[in-house]
Amino acid sequence: MSVLPKRAATWLPALLLSVAVLGQVGADAADGKDLAGDTTIRLSTSAHEPVTPIPVSVVLDSGKVALGHALFFDRRLSGDNTRSCAGCHQLPPLKASRPLEGMSTLQGDPPRSVPLLYNSGVLFWYNWDGRYRTLEEVISGAVTQPDKLATTWKALLARVEADYATRFAALYGQGLTVEQVTDVLAEFLRSLNTPNARFDRFLRGESNVLSADEASGYALFKEIGCSSCHSGVALGGNFFERFYIYDHAGEESEPRLQDQGRYYLTQDESDRNVFRVPSLRNVAHSAPYFHDGSAPDLEEAVEEMGEHQLGLVLTEEQRRLLVVFLQTLSADHQGVKP
Repeated sequence: MSVLPKRAATWLPALLLSVAVLGQVGADAADGKDLAGDTTIRLSTSAHEPVTPIPVSVVLDSGKVALGHALFFDRRLSGDNTRSCAGCHQLPPLKASRPLEGMSTLQGDPPRSVPLLYNSGVLFWYNWDGRYRTLEEVISGAVTQPDKLATTWKALLARVEADYATRFAALYGQGLTVEQVTDVLAEFLRSLNTPNARFDRFLRGESNVLSADEASGYALFKEIGCSSCHSGVALGGNFFERFYIYDHAGEESEPRLQDQGRYYLTQDESDRNVFRVPSLRNVAHSAPYFHDGSAPDLEEAVEEMGEHQLGLVLTEEQRRLLVVFLQTLSADHQGVKP
């Protein structure tokens, strides 16, 4: 019986994909192509794309979604009755989205950027260091963490029981429990999918939905290896990678590498500065970028990812094409109001 190396379950699929991508890059180089300057890459017609579309619909319990929605905006979930889940995880309509500025810390870790919650139901791992595997675990942890809701489950249930006991009893046949509260909140989060991005429509076979520049940007995205990490339905969120693979020395990298990432969780030297690869879904609406929010806009984030994660100095035209493609990953949501 063979045994996969540690963490192989998370990085092996992407590694195999990376080998395929880099193999094509090597073949192009052998043919004399200058990848660093090539901006006229043809779009692949292969059915085996590294990205799969967001499901158009998902089966959910409408009663649980409605109850989870109410709790998500209820400030009584916090220890001092001043903070709700929505206080950090803003849920505006994406057309009116503004950069998230809230930061969160956990157990003394350096500040980290707060992600959008849209499409969180399709992720494999949660938090920048991947300490949670399910939405229920994320919710349960947030209740007691001092920088989040900062309370206890006993106190939380006591504060909201009078207003919610009847609604929970209608759904579960009994009053409030920890499991039921996490269940309805998780069901609400799973309702936040944005399935109709133009890129998803392209993946489903709709013709003429991408412009020539957007198609070239996607081809470039695959050609230079971006899709070796940002793959699957979420274009990320399914395994871990070291931040700053290339050029990790210097003044710019020092503050970013102060955050040891997954090492705080595992105490494994191989996990220093290793983070969960973020999803690129609605990435145009999730500035500032990186775990520390240090890249203010998408153009800078693309430039730095090329340099530090792929070892490439991208041309201005390549950066433009990649940004144009990434903008096709946004999809409207009806918005969520209290």
